Amino acid sequence: NAWDTQMLEEMGKIIGSKMLKFHVHLWLAPGMNIHRNPLCGRNFEYFSEDPVLSGLFVYHEMKGV
Repeated sequence: NAWDTQMLEEMGKIIGSKMLKFHVHLWLAPGMNIHRNPLCGRNFEYFSEDPVLSGLFVYHEMKGV
């Protein structure tokens, strides 16, 4: 389900465990760029142009991490 915030938290837990395993201390994600520009090559990484949805999704992913 695309709106499953529990799934985002589980994904965050997986990311966090991998960061610990490989001693990664900086994660430059998730992408929250609300203003999409065709010149930006990483638009596919952003959650949504909607700030409420992006905020909700990022909150749950980071909560897991």
